[in-house]
Amino acid sequence: MDATDIKVLLEVGERISFECKKAENNIPKSVWETYSSFANTIGGIIVLGITENVKFVGEANHFEITGITNPQKLRKEFFDTLNSNKVNRNILTDSDVEIIDYEGVPLMCITVPQADYRQRPIYINGNMMNGAFKRNYEGDYHCTEEDVKAMIRDANDSGNDGILIEHYNIDDIDSATLNAYRNRFRTANPDHIWNDYDDKDFLLNIGAYIRDRNTRREGLTLAGLLVFGKGLSIRERFDNIRMDYLDFTNLEEESRWSDRLTYDGRWENNLYNFFMRVQSKLISDIKRPFSLKGMERNDDSLLHKAIREALTNLIIHADYTLTGVLKVEKLITENNIEEIFSYDALVIPGGFGGANFFKDKENEIFKKLIKYFSENNKIIVAICTAVINLIETREIKNKKVTTYLLDNKRYFNQLKKHDVIPEEKEIVVDKNLFTCSGPANALDLSLLILEKLTSKENVEIVKRNMFLK
Repeated sequence: MDATDIKVLLEVGERISFECKKAENNIPKSVWETYSSFANTIGGIIVLGITENVKFVGEANHFEITGITNPQKLRKEFFDTLNSNKVNRNILTDSDVEIIDYEGVPLMCITVPQADYRQRPIYINGNMMNGAFKRNYEGDYHCTEEDVKAMIRDANDSGNDGILIEHYNIDDIDSATLNAYRNRFRTANPDHIWNDYDDKDFLLNIGAYIRDRNTRREGLTLAGLLVFGKGLSIRERFDNIRMDYLDFTNLEEESRWSDRLTYDGRWENNLYNFFMRVQSKLISDIKRPFSLKGMERNDDSLLHKAIREALTNLIIHADYTLTGVLKVEKLITENNIEEIFSYDALVIPGGFGGANFFKDKENEIFKKLIKYFSENNKIIVAICTAVINLIETREIKNKKVTTYLLDNKRYFNQLKKHDVIPEEKEIVVDKNLFTCSGPANALDLSLLILEKLTSKENVEIVKRNMFLK
């Protein structure tokens, strides 16, 4: 971190990962709330010695550089408090706290990483429930009891999938679902020893059933009930769970949807059935290529794999103990792409090569969308490495853009190969084109888009209603 970095941060202003505080002779008490919120969210940077004037948001005098006195004394005071009982855990190293000369004025820069899931929650004043904070846009807010419980639960290395669900046993398994899964398993693993096991032993070996040798209790695990259970049994245990699929393609006049999969009594509402049925509906109208892999047919395209992975991630990462809402919407196909042309904005999230993300630029739907939105001066938003896919369509020219700035700036350097103007900033806006360097900028970016679509006055109303500064 140096003076140039701070200048860039100030140009963008306070946001979810950046906070300025006035501090001349002492560490402000609010530092510890921000330390907790950054650690419990996505990390961030605190700069001491800068005063924010809320009356001049967006203007040159928005921030006043006041500096700090006796920097080394202040740094020692910070670490003394950090290593006391003020906070439950110190996740910083010496290099995370720097004294920086900014235009002849000393500042203290504190880089707070996101705490490891095993360390969260990070809280202050010895009070886990009332002393844990999270970051939302520019503000630090108390974590709810549910937030804290979720962090505690996630800190369990063994996870929650394998925990014993009291009073649920093999009778709560839907036999048709389990048979369907076992048939697929048998086809993929014809010589596997588990194929000869009875249902209970099979479930035991895959982690869907458990026997506790210490207590002599046995029954379904959380995963076993959710994946293979009867719908009624699942809803009895998780009264907040919901699985819903909506198809908005090929709509007829006055129809709200063309197809829907929900709780209608025609299928057992477990995760296996939801996955299989929704996957089939999502890929039904996608063309399948044909190739041979040895003597076996291979008709699985990158798009099929991407849909399958996205659906899998939705199911895996849902928190069934708190919300448990699984909602899938089908909006676009090769046949109805024109329906998307009426939208006000196109948002392209980022990703990396391991998931074949950079193959997206070759997708015809993607190319048509970029071409139309660009030619019609509609809003295009690209986040992180999505900017690479965007510019490689060759539809974006002579525009200021940014992209992912880490990893030795290798993605940012790719921008220089195209007819665009690279800017090493976290957020860059050029008329209808919005680009940002990473998901941490999402909220700031959203408010800029809202301003573009509506007005500054509306942005202030939204921020106020969201309890943002």
